[in-house]
This record gives sequence, C-alpha cells and structure tokens, in this order.
Amino acid sequence: MLTAVLTGCLAAVALAQSRAVTGTVKDPSGAPIPGANIVVKGTASGTTADADGKFSVEVNGNEATLVVSFIGFATNEVQVGNQSSLNISLTEDAAQLQEVVVTALGIEKTENHCLMQSRK
Repeated sequence: MLTAVLTGCLAAVALAQSRAVTGTVKDPSGAPIPGANIVVKGTASGTTADADGKFSVEVNGNEATLVVSFIGFATNEVQVGNQSSLNISLTEDAAQLQEVVVTALGIEKTENHCLMQSRK
C-alpha cells in the first residue's frame, strides 16, 4: 500500500515538472512572424518570437496551453501535450488592422510672436 502511494506521488511530481517547449510562429505563407507573443495560458510566463519567428518557453506538465498573438493576426491557442517542438501558424485578421490608430507623438507646434514696443 505504501509503495502505491509513493508511486502515485512521484508520478504527480514528474507531471508537474517544468520543461522547455520550442517552436516557430509563421504566417499563412510560411514567413516567420518576429515579435509574436507566446504566453502560457493562466500564468504570467511567456516570451516573444525572435527575428526568425522562433521561441522557447517553460511549461509545467502536459496540460499547458500556449496563447500566441500578434497585431493583424487572430490569436491562436495551442495545447502543448507531450510535444517539445511546435510549428504554429497564425491567420490574418483584417478586423484587427482596422483598430490600429496611428498618432504623431512628440510633434510640437510653436508660434513665433513678434513683440514690439513702441515709444511715444
């Protein structure tokens, strides 16, 4: 009986151990998406894809879900399972592009006033 309890505890600890998951984030044409955000769902743990769209993130167990997002693309949730390497494709989302607002920051309009003083 004690052996069964210890075996169960060890199995639970093994499943909860942290491991690295690597992958690549690409657009529908297969081009990498540098700067894509990859977050482990329900945690503050995450990373950003490099210039080649590659990433590495730590997950706990096989139940982890990665939430992958980038401006102009639909957010994708990917179940990690027992995989250690993922190829993630994001689809374009034109509605998100319409929500982007470009502002000009740091532009200052100055007016020159000529002050004259007249003497009478």
